[in-house]
Amino acid sequence: MGELVVLFTVDMFNEGVDIPVVDLVMFLRPTESMTVFLQQLGRGLRLSDGKEYLTVLDFIGNYRNAHFKLPLLAGQDVTRDLDPAKALALLTRWQRDGSIPAGIPDGVRVEFEPVALGVLRASVQAASPLRQLVLADLTEVVGRLGRAPTLTEWQLAGRYSPKTTRTALGVDRWHRVLEVAGLLEPDGQALEQAAGEFLREIETTRMTKSFKMVVLLAMCEGGSFRTSIGMDDLVRHFRAYFSEDRHREDVIGTPLEDAETVPSERWRAYLLANPVNAWIGGNTGAASPYFRWSESTSTLKYIGPGQSDESATARALAVGVADRATAQLHSYWQRPGPGRFVYPVIPIGGTGDGGAGTTIRTVCIMFGDNRAGLPVGWHLIAINGKHLYGKFVKVALNVLKAAPTDSRDEVNILTAELEALFGRRLPARPRVRFIKAASSS
Repeated sequence: MGELVVLFTVDMFNEGVDIPVVDLVMFLRPTESMTVFLQQLGRGLRLSDGKEYLTVLDFIGNYRNAHFKLPLLAGQDVTRDLDPAKALALLTRWQRDGSIPAGIPDGVRVEFEPVALGVLRASVQAASPLRQLVLADLTEVVGRLGRAPTLTEWQLAGRYSPKTTRTALGVDRWHRVLEVAGLLEPDGQALEQAAGEFLREIETTRMTKSFKMVVLLAMCEGGSFRTSIGMDDLVRHFRAYFSEDRHREDVIGTPLEDAETVPSERWRAYLLANPVNAWIGGNTGAASPYFRWSESTSTLKYIGPGQSDESATARALAVGVADRATAQLHSYWQRPGPGRFVYPVIPIGGTGDGGAGTTIRTVCIMFGDNRAGLPVGWHLIAINGKHLYGKFVKVALNVLKAAPTDSRDEVNILTAELEALFGRRLPARPRVRFIKAASSS
């Protein structure tokens, strides 16, 4: 015992062989059979004095067929439960917060490097139908939140866009997604019955500008859905919204470019000709079932279903409308396009699986080949209420300092500032948008 360091076998020692001291197994035979895989792995799983763990070396890429193996590692009954996406979610939670899956025996520990979890996720995504993956990710988000996510929360925490989610589950709106997943609560069911078609219209309406959604946010101001809003209130809300640098892009090149000081009459004319006209059906030639414009009172009125004087109904409608409008705006402002500098934040190191829930250690903002219009070298950047210097290179921005210097004495604070921007945990699809400062001339 102990004299043999390595033993190679071909078509031998498969079934019925028991050598407990084996502490290293090398996979040199590809297989998609769970039975054969267990036989090969099982050669090294027997307990033996002085044997602390088994090392498994995979030389032929069995990890690429991880969907056959993950249920076993997650403690699932492989004769009945072969859901790799569910198994990966269980294993990810185990690595992240110590939540041991129910089927794992006492004393068993499974550890993955973050990069390995990323490889396994790619393998599962390549092998699993999209519907299964979306439902598994919904389960993961529910586990983190302790409840069903709102549409905006799904935008931020889910791995799949609302459009992809609806397509994968064969439904046309968020309430239906929750229903398919068994997550639709009674209050959501009541709201769906009252105003489901109107909420679907908000979720799926096409957006060439942000204005239609800003109208809805104005109508939800104060915590209840106002079934009518006067033009003066609309102007006030739009003026405040587009005075922010992050939103100003949509009024550049319009008569409203100087949002704070442009006369109210110009605001009124523009809003009436654009978002108000769109909501009342003016762009289609058919009257909208949801809104009417009253010329006599200069008021936009909601005439759709779900109207009620009951405060509970008004609050529920306000929450539903604001959630969908906010989700649409989040998607809109993160949409790349000509002159819109939107880029992904790429974790270089950290804890977690590289996706939602990753704790940031170091990151960069990756431009790739899509950097047309961006500067090169050190340039002033406004972030989190501060003015700092970022060093723009060919494919990325990975340095942010208080002074424009390559000296290591000046600390790179890009990661710290993105932590302040996003929080300690990245959203599922983190992106940042660069906005050119207006000329001070």
